[in-house]
Amino acid sequence: LICTHSMRISVEKEEARCRELVANYTQTADSCLPDFDGSICWESCPVGTSMQLECPFEFCTHCHLQDRFVERRCSENGTWESANYENCVFIFTHNGSCIEKICHGCPDPFRDSFRVITLWLSVISAILMIASLATFIKLKSLQCRRLTIHKHLVAAYIIRFIIFIIWIVLQRDQVFNGCTGLDPKKIDWLCKLILATIMYSTLSSVLWMFLEGAYLVSRFTVFAMRSTEGHFLIYIAVGWGKCAIYKSNIINKAKCSHVHENKFALGLPVLFVLGWVLALELQPVVPRCWLPYTGNSMMWLLIGPMSVALGLNFLFLLVIVVVLVQKLWASNTAESRKIWKTIKATLLLVPLLGLTNLLLFYEPNSENKVAYHAYMLSSAILQHSQGIFVGIFYCFGNAEVQTALRRRIERCRLYQPLVLKNRSFSVAQANTAAHRRTDQITEETTMVDNKTLYG
Repeated sequence: LICTHSMRISVEKEEARCRELVANYTQTADSCLPDFDGSICWESCPVGTSMQLECPFEFCTHCHLQDRFVERRCSENGTWESANYENCVFIFTHNGSCIEKICHGCPDPFRDSFRVITLWLSVISAILMIASLATFIKLKSLQCRRLTIHKHLVAAYIIRFIIFIIWIVLQRDQVFNGCTGLDPKKIDWLCKLILATIMYSTLSSVLWMFLEGAYLVSRFTVFAMRSTEGHFLIYIAVGWGKCAIYKSNIINKAKCSHVHENKFALGLPVLFVLGWVLALELQPVVPRCWLPYTGNSMMWLLIGPMSVALGLNFLFLLVIVVVLVQKLWASNTAESRKIWKTIKATLLLVPLLGLTNLLLFYEPNSENKVAYHAYMLSSAILQHSQGIFVGIFYCFGNAEVQTALRRRIERCRLYQPLVLKNRSFSVAQANTAAHRRTDQITEETTMVDNKTLYG
């Protein structure tokens, strides 16, 4: 049974009462000793008889449940048999709304701190990612293939952190004070959907980081992927995993869209996540919400491709650094310096984001509380602050983006006086025209009056 604060107090009272009964009990041959079984204190009972006690819950007054008793038998040799808690388990599972304060978990300072840290880091990361995506879209002067990859990487992180926020908020005790039944762990399909989406967005973000490295390699060695815009379909298939290919009558095209004549193809992230989901669902015993998923061997269906992508990315970066150092020695051009700045950001982000993503699939033994809490807290900080790192290194800390933003702000400052000046000029023109019209009407009126007087 899940411990709640009120239930724990009740259990502690039962245990204290049982100790007092045992201390004052006089042993007889035809009865069982008072006994505390971990939940209820069983008083002395004659041998060969059974005792019934109410389940160790604080029941709500509006519920009238018939079968809410625990039964335990005192055997003929004067020892207690195991208590039958089936009725209590059934009530807890199917009639949780009848148990007072069942939705309040036991006080746990670490759990509460853990949730607050992960929630706020996810919120900050999501805000920075949305701001970065808006900046990339708005700055037309920076549009290029590399920036397009940045956009997709940021979009993957936006999906990831929004789902994380939903998951954390749904798990907070305050949301379920009235036992509304919205707890994702109780709604199996919702819990699995959220978990699968988290895994998909995590894998997708790792693969888009892999594509960042692959694109940088293509700038130096392989030129096929950057030769035409149509090749970006490869990036979409690897990073997101769903594309549509169709042929028009004039020219072959590759496009990700929903058109009736399209033929859809599933790419890497969708295939790996679907394989993981099917492997979990085809197990002989499917646990609720696939928990705990970290210790399951099926996780290698996701850890494997992520590890391969990270390993290849390290190899790409090694090749890039060697080639670029040679180019910088040969000619210290502005283009080489610009590429070197991008590579420095990628060199920092790939190990930082890659290794922390793998932490999502591992959970240490919780017996050593200090080590377990230290691991979980550091893992949460690193995972949920990834959006902050991406926003700083790829967007707001990028010299090109800063320059473009300064130019745009300067244009807005110069444009505002011009708008006010044009508006003032338009108003002045309108006033002048109105005055001229008034003078014309006055002159015509005077002529009519003179004609009337002297005509």
